[in-house]
Amino acid sequence: DGPRDGPRFRGTPQRSDGLTADIGSELKKSWETPGGGTGLSQAVSAHGMVFVADGPGQRIVALDAASGAIQWSFPVGRRVSYPPALHQGLCLFGTAAGWVWAVDAKSGAPVWKLRVAPEENYIGSQDRFESRWPVVGDVLVQGGVGYASAGRAGTIDGGVVVTAFDPVTGKAAWSQAFREAASADLLVGTPAGDGFMMNARLINPAKRTLTKQAAEPAGCLNLVLYSIGGLGAYTALDDYLSSNERNQISGRREMLGDRRIAGINVAFSDKISVATMPVSKKDAKESLAPEHRLVAADMPKKTKWDLPAAGMRVDGMVMGPEMIYWAGGSPSDDPQVESALQVWSAADGKCLKALTFADRAIPDGVSVAGGRLFVVTRTGKVIAYQGAP
Repeated sequence: DGPRDGPRFRGTPQRSDGLTADIGSELKKSWETPGGGTGLSQAVSAHGMVFVADGPGQRIVALDAASGAIQWSFPVGRRVSYPPALHQGLCLFGTAAGWVWAVDAKSGAPVWKLRVAPEENYIGSQDRFESRWPVVGDVLVQGGVGYASAGRAGTIDGGVVVTAFDPVTGKAAWSQAFREAASADLLVGTPAGDGFMMNARLINPAKRTLTKQAAEPAGCLNLVLYSIGGLGAYTALDDYLSSNERNQISGRREMLGDRRIAGINVAFSDKISVATMPVSKKDAKESLAPEHRLVAADMPKKTKWDLPAAGMRVDGMVMGPEMIYWAGGSPSDDPQVESALQVWSAADGKCLKALTFADRAIPDGVSVAGGRLFVVTRTGKVIAYQGAP
């Protein structure tokens, strides 16, 4: 997988939504394809293909990156909530049945599957049967090793299971049950590549240990507790990212962060971080407005710039070395208001390009790969914009 590919959810193992290179500001719409129902995931792209998970449809869908034509669809048979991780020509994904699958990226043909759940045991969940140990999040590939977590909570059903495996062959290297008070979660790689986070706990794969204390390491996606009143524990990243109340910050205890900045949405690189926050209102009866502002910081607690997001609520954003790409829409979800796709300068927040589209992006619905920007919409469309090659 090349440096300009977008082979995993939120771009990097650290889930930064960061890019190694910008694609310029002169974006032009190149195609729009209905990819399925109303539950599509963020798009990932490599090998000249684009991939999304269709959760309600229980399938993986592959499209040609140049034309948007659907190339294949793989029926999973169980819920799959995250896009596949792309590795050496394979699509790797976990399912609510407790299995990890690998299919050929070009053809969709199955290559191998590995059961992460400790046994075949199903219960009723979300109007269908799922494993007692569903795979949560996507597959994390780090240092040539694949990792997946399965289960619901460490205190029930024998704990949360984390399995390490060869991502090319599917051969398991080890599997460890953690019975601590932690949930299965989206796995987040550390910047050094020597471990990964699960539910705000650090896992050391060499020792197969899970820290007892919550951690918020710098340089990777964290949930930041900003007001807990001495009560509660960390919500799983998976719960936060899939929540319909993600924008109702006044009713939540968490924000996303990277130890440099925190907000409802976050994208970061090694030099700068950008977050979205509600616009402050002067009226004391309505202290937070539904529209967003973008805030940038290059050092912890040191704001570089703070600007309103054109009266919009930001649904998703990614950032490169010099540019920020974001999509947003009506704060009141007014279908008569067109959504915005904008390109801003990371240095000063200046708007470099503004486009509109007649739909609404899903949360985390923006991704960039191979010189193209992809927007996944709430109505089940994938829209591609061509940038600089």
